[in-house]
Amino acid sequence: MGDAKVHPSEAVVTIENDIYKHFAIQWKDLTYTVFKSFFERQLATIGGQKNVLASKQIIKNVKGTIKSGELTAIMGPSGAGKSTLLECVAGIRERGRNGQITFHGSTRKINMAFIPQHDSFFGVLTVRETLLFASKLQNSTRAKNKEDYMAFTVAQNAQNKEKPLVRRRTISDKGFHEDIAFNMMSLLGLEEVADVLTKNISGGQRKRLSIAQELVSKPNILILDEPTSGLDSSASLQCIQLLQKLTQQKLPMAIACTIHQPNPRTFNLFHKVIILSVLGKVIYEGPPLRLTDHLKKVDVECPSFYNPADFIIEVASGEHGFEPVEKLVSIHDSTPVDSTALFPSAYTLEDVTIQPKFPFFTHFMYLFHRSFLLILRNPLLTSLRLVSHVFLALFIGWIYGPNVGKAGGCPPDLPNGFSVEGMRAATNASMEQGKAMIDNFSCLFFNMMIIMFSALMPTLISFPIEMLVFVKEKRNNWYGVGSYFLGMMLADTPFQLIFPTLYVLITYYMTGQVTVLWRFESYLATNVLIALISQCQGLIMGAIFMHNMTAAVYVGPLTALPMLLFSGFLVKIETMPAILRPLSNLSFIRFSFESAIISIYGFDRCGEDVKEKIDSMRRLLVGWFTRMLSIVNHALHDEEEYNDYGAVVVSKNMTETFTSSSVEGNKDMVEMSDALVDTIIAGVGGGMRDEEGNVVSGVMSLFDLENENLYRAYIVLLVYFVVLRISTYFFVRWRANMKD
Repeated sequence: MGDAKVHPSEAVVTIENDIYKHFAIQWKDLTYTVFKSFFERQLATIGGQKNVLASKQIIKNVKGTIKSGELTAIMGPSGAGKSTLLECVAGIRERGRNGQITFHGSTRKINMAFIPQHDSFFGVLTVRETLLFASKLQNSTRAKNKEDYMAFTVAQNAQNKEKPLVRRRTISDKGFHEDIAFNMMSLLGLEEVADVLTKNISGGQRKRLSIAQELVSKPNILILDEPTSGLDSSASLQCIQLLQKLTQQKLPMAIACTIHQPNPRTFNLFHKVIILSVLGKVIYEGPPLRLTDHLKKVDVECPSFYNPADFIIEVASGEHGFEPVEKLVSIHDSTPVDSTALFPSAYTLEDVTIQPKFPFFTHFMYLFHRSFLLILRNPLLTSLRLVSHVFLALFIGWIYGPNVGKAGGCPPDLPNGFSVEGMRAATNASMEQGKAMIDNFSCLFFNMMIIMFSALMPTLISFPIEMLVFVKEKRNNWYGVGSYFLGMMLADTPFQLIFPTLYVLITYYMTGQVTVLWRFESYLATNVLIALISQCQGLIMGAIFMHNMTAAVYVGPLTALPMLLFSGFLVKIETMPAILRPLSNLSFIRFSFESAIISIYGFDRCGEDVKEKIDSMRRLLVGWFTRMLSIVNHALHDEEEYNDYGAVVVSKNMTETFTSSSVEGNKDMVEMSDALVDTIIAGVGGGMRDEEGNVVSGVMSLFDLENENLYRAYIVLLVYFVVLRISTYFFVRWRANMKD
């Protein structure tokens, strides 16, 4: 094939390969049945529907053909099964489908693209960028398959726009994808909006962009569902003219689409129309110009100056009676199909559809780049998240103040000697510290909730939209699930690290938490794991409810409520019913909270000096109470003597008891004094000790935590994260491969 002159209005990627020859797709005895589960039927009944059937046949034993070089329209009244028929041919609907769909032609491999009625784009990418990524992703797959891929590309010649230069390039050439994008914009009239964000282009331009994305890899079959939906008559005409033009290229493709009541000029642009009736059967298949003559065979005549497209819909709806409909069905069923005579070789469509081998690393790099751009340009995922993290961190730090973190839950400074005033002051200080301690761990818990929902909610809002684009691209064999998932995850990971780190830095400093580096690092790691786990929750809910963002935003936070209830913060685990306590082991919030508490209050937060002061005070109090109890005991058993002034004279036994330094002989007195001392020490906050006798923070005692629980918490959180991340991958893969 020699070089040729290509003008912008005619520029299109052409592929030099013997596999692209004329072919036909034929379906025969094709039926499709919709099945409703018992649960779906009950919901429909609750919604007011009556006599809800377990199954309903949409299309019934239909046959038809689409050929390369032809533009075929599938028409019919609403509910006739137009879109269902196209989706059956495209392989989107498999469950409930019966019949034969065969390929007739000399080739053994074809490429098919399906464009849904409501196509989705990444609104923060420009038209040029959208086409660039489409070319990079699709054409790199073709190169991986070692096909002889060559393209005639139009060079942008600023000096002579009327006669653009033409260069023959392969995919390995520099600027190949840029030229492909330029060709597509020239072909579909998108040059004026090349650098406009896709969210700002018109409906007609969006339709053309949908077509351009698939044309970059020159598919053999292009199937479109309602390409003129939402367009005015002029834009609809331009769209169909473009599709017809594509079928007449040197290497033509087969194009089929559904359309709803086109005007006569648009209707006559189709090479063939297939009309479905409300009975789910075909009543006509042939050129539009022969439609009115065909209706005369059943004594139905289209009035003069009446749109034949509108009239045939009336007939298909049964407005002129069902007898003509049944006759037309009978005529069509008895008409032989000529495709087998033209193409004697027949294969199932699944056997000849290309199953590409995706270049994992190449696609990963492209998808990582695209995902990173999407995050940077999405105000919800970047600027709004940044502002919210900073604002909330400053607000929380302001509310709780700079002293709340200084309360370590440790005993206050104790007096060196025994005095009532000193003990009273120590008791008051202990109570004040207890209040501050409660405020601090509520601050820590609230910080965790902010981190969790700040990661969860933006994902719930943005990911369903991304999933719609991903599913369409995956079905059209742009790339594999693995490269997409890895690219998306790694692109978002820096932001999932930066935002929690920024929040923790601000709140940790402003609330006066303990300034020990390892404690800060441990607390930060806990919050980062919370963000990553919450992101996985958002991704799973977003994948499940990709078609219903409202449901995703509603259900997503609900999944966090059980985690919160069984965290041990609102209700202590030991006070829960025994049958419910094991459920706390499934709450990642519980282990996050434990990790945060131990990071701040564990591992000898109170220090050795506090232990020495308490031990000294304990020895002093034990000696004092033992002597006092001994005096009281002997006073009760000895006779008291009074002097001339009425004062008690201390007996010899009492004096000996008081001056004696040994109380080993009076076990009961020792035990009683120990009990009194323990009560007093506990009252001033010095009764919390671990098994080794070290003084621990009151928070650790309150939640019955030990230092070793920190390692358990980290292990559980890491396992939780890994399991959820793997589960997210399988949910995304399930949605991508799910057939209707």
